[in-house]
Amino acid sequence: MKKYLLVSVIATSLLFIGACSSEDSNMDVKKKTEIEDVYSKLNSDLDLYSQSYLALHAVSGTRSWWHRRGKAIVCGDCCGAVAGGKYGGFIGMLLGAVVGSATVAYLLERQSYTATEKCESFTVQAYAFCPQYEGLDSIGYLHNEILSEIEMENPAIFEKTTSYDELLTAISNKMEERNLLLSSEQKIEVQNEISAIVPNENVLLDNETFISHVSSVRPQYAQQCEVIERYVATAEVLPEENIKEYTEGYVRVVERSDLSIEEQQVLISSVVVGGNSTLLWEKVSDDTTDALE
Repeated sequence: MKKYLLVSVIATSLLFIGACSSEDSNMDVKKKTEIEDVYSKLNSDLDLYSQSYLALHAVSGTRSWWHRRGKAIVCGDCCGAVAGGKYGGFIGMLLGAVVGSATVAYLLERQSYTATEKCESFTVQAYAFCPQYEGLDSIGYLHNEILSEIEMENPAIFEKTTSYDELLTAISNKMEERNLLLSSEQKIEVQNEISAIVPNENVLLDNETFISHVSSVRPQYAQQCEVIERYVATAEVLPEENIKEYTEGYVRVVERSDLSIEEQQVLISSVVVGGNSTLLWEKVSDDTTDALE
């Protein structure tokens, strides 16, 4: 009798657990579908905004310095900001953005692009606010400032004669100078995420391949990176004087979405990084580089 009761209890428990698991699974699927719907609507709204902006400003040509390599750098630092935010909030996003940008520049080598010594940076409202830097309230501003300083102090930093570890150390030192500190474990996690997202030049040089790669190796970032890719696709054809205005409008569309505040802030911060990055990097004018484009 006791054996029968024990078997009955176990069977009932398994049925209960199975029912709960099924309910949890259904809730997960429902939540995933809802998020996908929100991103689908956001992407549609962003496409409408970009199309109307281009039509209003009669933009037709492509900025000459971009081509595939310029876009690769911007996509790298934007998605780096998204990944870094998972491990360290604002400071993680900043580290991810800087490491992402520097990693792509390193993979492409400095013969293609270099950080300008003096660059025009901008902020968009108070997003990714850093209390240590009153007035420099944008992650994009600090992204440009750090990379510019590194380039000025070591003009060969993005050449393959420099070890990649030396590049990462230079970035870490610049952040420490500003008291923007992460633990060693957090730094390693962010750097590992960047390595997974931007593994080699071939993945970087085609936007569709890049998004497909991210979806495969880090699907948790895929939707954010798709929003970023849409931003870059329009930013690449804009004159520099339009970048700030276009970015501010893009931010307003994200703010009106049904995404959580946390999701909005990650997207906004990454887009602001991208906008500033387009003002930071300039093409090195030489015949070898031109032949590569």
